[in-house]
Amino acid sequence: MPIFSKDPQISLAANLAKSYAGVRLMQGVPVLDRDLTLQGDLLDATLRRVLHHHLGQGTPRGPADQLKIAPLVPAANDFTITAGRLLVGGIDVESATIQYSSQGLPALTPTGGAARVDVVYLDVWLAVIDCTGDPSLFHPDDYELETSVRLLPRWVVRVAENTNSVPAPQAGHVHYFLARLTRPANTSTITASMLADQRRTHLDLAGATGRVALAEAAAAAMQSALSPAFAASPYSRGYAYPGLCLKIRGHHFLAGQVAVELRRIDAAADAPWVSAPLVGEVEANALTVRIPAGIAGSLAVAVTNGVARSEAPAPLYVYGPPTFATSGPQITPQTTDIGATVTLHGEFFDMPGAVVELARVTEPAVWKAATIVGATSDKLLLKAPMTGGEHMVRVRTLASDLPAVSLETLTLWEI
Repeated sequence: MPIFSKDPQISLAANLAKSYAGVRLMQGVPVLDRDLTLQGDLLDATLRRVLHHHLGQGTPRGPADQLKIAPLVPAANDFTITAGRLLVGGIDVESATIQYSSQGLPALTPTGGAARVDVVYLDVWLAVIDCTGDPSLFHPDDYELETSVRLLPRWVVRVAENTNSVPAPQAGHVHYFLARLTRPANTSTITASMLADQRRTHLDLAGATGRVALAEAAAAAMQSALSPAFAASPYSRGYAYPGLCLKIRGHHFLAGQVAVELRRIDAAADAPWVSAPLVGEVEANALTVRIPAGIAGSLAVAVTNGVARSEAPAPLYVYGPPTFATSGPQITPQTTDIGATVTLHGEFFDMPGAVVELARVTEPAVWKAATIVGATSDKLLLKAPMTGGEHMVRVRTLASDLPAVSLETLTLWEI
């Protein structure tokens, strides 16, 4: 038996429990075998844990029947373990084709009057090999002794009878579930129908990466194919206003749950989107929304259909309620001649169908429409009516139930 100053298995377990990952030797101190051994064991254990947790356990790329449990032909109270490799607990195991009975283990027990479920599993460990197992480890030409030992993966296929679970391994061993063996009552042979394979096959990181890339590409292609798309002219009209029901045209609106959101195109990137409620049934190529209050201007439109989210290629202009300017003049000039051109200052005065009305201040309010001669988003030009005196001014549009009334008045002089 090899002699160590400290049991390597106990030392390794204690250091792993403290999450140590390596050993560094210091200068001017004795070099201890336990430190050198632990240095290699920690590196080896870390690698095995990485393989176990990040790659997994199973057979590599290649034949699908590696280390598969298969019945004998003709059937017997025995089975075959096919040739191949298997990674278990970070240890790479390789085997030629053998029979269970050739391992020197107790023979399998036939069933009696009751059916039974057995578990076939792989028991793997690292055996310590010294010069009695490998004479090359002895150094007869210089030290005439062995200075180190080797660790060799060893394995055996075992059967846990009358259980559905793989038994817990003893210290230094790892177990892997190979097959479930369901044996009917009064059966002394094993057939293919009794064996349920439990191996994970094709454990190949490079292949898995390729398969994931293909799956991601397929998912991206499917997402692209099902993403909501907008028609060349996506909106049923060129502008909108709060409360208006607007139809949006496109494709793939029925792939999933649909939502429509709006946001000013000049908003900050983290500004929230405003939900626009749906009206009626959503069609595959069209949906209708009601424009919500509280958002106006040039708006980005986004549609989500449960698969993807898409933004319309063109903004939607939504008129807000007409509003007179809150800073600067609201009416220029405030005093002018009958028939002159007057400018109103504010916002959303250029909405189609806008109406400007005037009413004399000294009379009961009788509002009369004035002639609009031009309009922009912040200005409206009107022709002063032929009635002299001081007038109140208001603007009405479909964007609001209430008119915008100027805080200033317009005084007209008769020529």
